[in-house]
Amino acid sequence: MPPIFLSKPQQFDELVLQKYEDFVFDLDGVIWTGPGGNTLTPHVKETLEYLRSIGKRLAFVTNNATRSRKQYLEKFHSLGLTHVVLDEIFTCGSASASHLREVILPEIEKEGGPTGIYLIGQASMEEELREEGLAWRGGTDPEDDVLLPPQDFSSIMPDPEIGVVLFTFQMRINYKQLAKAFNYLNFNPDCRLVLTNDDFSMSIPGGGSIPGEGAIASVLLNARKNLQPLIVGKPHQPLLDVVHRALKFDPTKTIFVGDRLETDVLFGKRGGLDTLLVWTGNSKPHDLVGLGDHEEPTFIADSVGELLKGVPKEKAAPRVKVPGEVREEVRQARGEVEVRA
Repeated sequence: MPPIFLSKPQQFDELVLQKYEDFVFDLDGVIWTGPGGNTLTPHVKETLEYLRSIGKRLAFVTNNATRSRKQYLEKFHSLGLTHVVLDEIFTCGSASASHLREVILPEIEKEGGPTGIYLIGQASMEEELREEGLAWRGGTDPEDDVLLPPQDFSSIMPDPEIGVVLFTFQMRINYKQLAKAFNYLNFNPDCRLVLTNDDFSMSIPGGGSIPGEGAIASVLLNARKNLQPLIVGKPHQPLLDVVHRALKFDPTKTIFVGDRLETDVLFGKRGGLDTLLVWTGNSKPHDLVGLGDHEEPTFIADSVGELLKGVPKEKAAPRVKVPGEVREEVRQARGEVEVRA
């Protein structure tokens, strides 16, 4: 079925606002835009406040792990989106840390393998690991943040305690970090490679593209035969699994809103969610040509702010409910809590 382009108030009301209980949003190109991501898309503030006021639950997801959840919360608030709370924000970095603690490390322990973590990543990723109570080696450790003398490999040694190499975008990456990670993956036959995302390239404000995490991490794929990395971020499943464990959403009543066909729309469709593609970011109308059913969004709209067209004109905007109130109402409606008189 081809995507439905939403333009009429009745469409926004009946097809979206009345149908979905949970709204999951991408950030760049959806909530904000511009070279530094410092400009809100049209009417997004009013839209989010209205969705809260009618009892909808919101979540925000990004493939950018160069900021921690707490840093993203500061950004939301600095842009005037002050109703956003930490528990609504999910980055591929925070999801990687959560997935490590809840899924990967327990699997390794069950198999009797080593559970040490070697990190290639920035301070923001270290913050997320710390929040999950996880220890690591590497990262911003000055011991690894060096340029090796020519032909000096004396600091590259196997470590049988390393069971996971966690790779996230790192602008200060160097040969020592890559060599240590490669050596761990090669020497330890069960060592797992975890990528926060596999974005091969990314656009920059000055024009053109630069290598992303997927391109840089490809160096490690030849560390041993048939090495298959686990990729957490969009469009892969682990990130959505983390969001689902946190929110317990019903996929049939949840919609994912994004600006990229190849990540956002695919992410939602793989997770069994309906999707809304907006034109305020990366993908453009010509990108829809030749797509298969499994690649097309459910809906298309010019921007998130267009959802306000579905608000009945005679209805006054009620008080904005804080996220805790919304979640409690939903839990009570689902019979998940005992309501005492």
